Amino acid sequence: MLEEIQNICEILDKGEFTTSAFTILLNEKQISSDAYEMAKKMNIVRENGKNTIITNLGISFFSMSETLTKLSNLQKQFIFERCVIRNEKLKEANIFLLNFEHEGDYIYKLFVEEIEDNDIDASEEMLAMLEELDVIKHNVKENSFEIIDESVKALTKYKLEFPIQDHVRDMSNRNQNKGKKTQAGLELSLKERQRIGKRGEKLALRYERKKLEEKGWINRVYDFNQINNRQNLVANEDLGAGYDISSYKTRISSNVDKYIEVKSRKNKDKSFIISEHEIQAGRKYSKIKNSYFIYFYNNLDKEEPPEPTKIIPFESLKIDICEKCSGLVSPSYIVDISHLFDKE
Repeated sequence: MLEEIQNICEILDKGEFTTSAFTILLNEKQISSDAYEMAKKMNIVRENGKNTIITNLGISFFSMSETLTKLSNLQKQFIFERCVIRNEKLKEANIFLLNFEHEGDYIYKLFVEEIEDNDIDASEEMLAMLEELDVIKHNVKENSFEIIDESVKALTKYKLEFPIQDHVRDMSNRNQNKGKKTQAGLELSLKERQRIGKRGEKLALRYERKKLEEKGWINRVYDFNQINNRQNLVANEDLGAGYDISSYKTRISSNVDKYIEVKSRKNKDKSFIISEHEIQAGRKYSKIKNSYFIYFYNNLDKEEPPEPTKIIPFESLKIDICEKCSGLVSPSYIVDISHLFDKE
C-alpha cells in the first residue's frame, strides 16, 4: 500500500487533478482506492474543492524517495512519526500500540490471543501498514506481535498519548498461564500491578493512621478516617492528583498538609516509576519542607510489613527519564533508591 501511496505522490507532484479525473487515473494505473483513502488519512494528499492535491507533508515524503518500487528507511520513519503517531484519523493504530506490554530489554509484545480475547481493534489493513513501516513484526512461533526497537524510541520521543481510560481495553483478564510470557511480563500485567498497588495503599493507610493514634491526635485521626475513606480516598477519586493519601503534619493542622504517594513493588526492587502528575504534585507541595512523601514498599508478594520499607521526602528523590518503562504513554520517569539500602 505504501508504495502505491508513493506512486500517488509522484502523479500529484506533477500538478493538480480534478478528483474525478484523478480517480479514473488511479484505476488505470491499478492503484487501489484503499491506498488513496489511506493517503488522505495520513494528510499526504487532500481534496481541495473539486481537485485533489499533494500536501506539504506529501511533498516532503516524496522528496525522500530513492526508488518508486521501495520506500527508504527515512520515508518509513517520516510516515510513522509525522503521519501515524497521534493522528486522530488513525486512532485504531495508536490504540493498538498502546495495548502492548513491556517484556524487558526494550521488547514490547502483544499476543494474538490477547487481541482476540480483549476485542482489540486490529484490522488486516492496519496490521499490514504497521508491518510495512517496520513498526511491528509478527513472531510466527509465539503467534505474537512485537514493536521494533526504533519504533519504541519514536513512540517515546513523540509521546504517544490518548485518553487511556476511554480507549485502551481493560487488560486485567489477560490469560497469564499461556506459558509464553516471561516473569517480567507477568510482573507488569495490569491485574498484578493493581493487586500489589492496592496492598501497598492498604498498608500505608494502616501505618499512617497508627502514627496519628500513637501521637494522641484524636481529632486528626477522625479527620484522617473521613478524608481517606473508600469514597473519598484520593487514590480512587482523582488519578491526576499526584498523590494517594491525605494526612496531617501537626496536631493543630486545620487542613490537609501532608501528601503521601504510595509506591509498591512485588519483589525486592529498589526503584519505582513516577508519573508527570506525581512530579508536579511533589514540586508543588514540597515548597513547604516535609509535606510530600513517598511511602515505598517492596517484596509485597511475600510480606505485609507494619511500616513502609522506606519513607522518602520528595526533595531527596533522584528522578531520571525511563527509557524501558511499561507502556507507551510518555513521559515516564524512574527513581532509583538503591543507595538508601547501601548502609543496611
